Amino acid sequence: MFGPNRHRWPILFLASVFLLVRIQGLWAEERGGITGKVLNAKTGKPVPYANVIVVGTVLGAAADEHGRFVIPAVDPGRYQLICSAIGYQNQSKEIEVLPGRTATVIFSLTPTSIQLQRLVVTANRFEQRQEEIPATVHVISPEEIAQRNVITVPDAIQYVPGVQVAGNNISIRGSSAFTQGLGTRVLVLLDGVPILSGDDGSASLDAIPVTEISQIEVLKGANSALYGSSAM
Repeated sequence: MFGPNRHRWPILFLASVFLLVRIQGLWAEERGGITGKVLNAKTGKPVPYANVIVVGTVLGAAADEHGRFVIPAVDPGRYQLICSAIGYQNQSKEIEVLPGRTATVIFSLTPTSIQLQRLVVTANRFEQRQEEIPATVHVISPEEIAQRNVITVPDAIQYVPGVQVAGNNISIRGSSAFTQGLGTRVLVLLDGVPILSGDDGSASLDAIPVTEISQIEVLKGANSALYGSSAM
């Protein structure tokens, strides 16, 4: 049925497998690599543990404690590398990887400032990150005060949701009325010290220069357990 050539198929199949393996081996031998170093642009010292990625691929490496990195088994071609490290500006460079060769690149990262998360001290009387506070706290920064061009504290806090201001009388979430002389249930602290007057229980907010304010913290909710009956 198969004729005289019925035993040739297994031989041809084995030859095809051998040829495929040989081609894959040659392709692997033609790969190159990337090596380099990450330095501080101002001091020239190594930047340890910086990250280097090859854009458009899954390849990358982390520099060692001496700022050196190695990315092996890279296909030949032109690539864009991005180097990043905490406290430094990212840097991008283009390189060409040749078959069987290792390309070398040097990164010089420029130090930069880092925007830290905002800290507040009101909720539990010690500094902590705003997202960790178990209460609603609105923080007004000097930048916000300057952008709104306000000249008094009442003008600055009237933009906080849930806060109403009439003169020096403050109401948070409808916690108190605005009747003059009856006092307030909103406690006002200046650097942790109450500034409510003794005669009518109000705070002279107009006497606080906005140019000297580092930040305003509005803590919404009852906090009598921490601050006394004035903080309803």
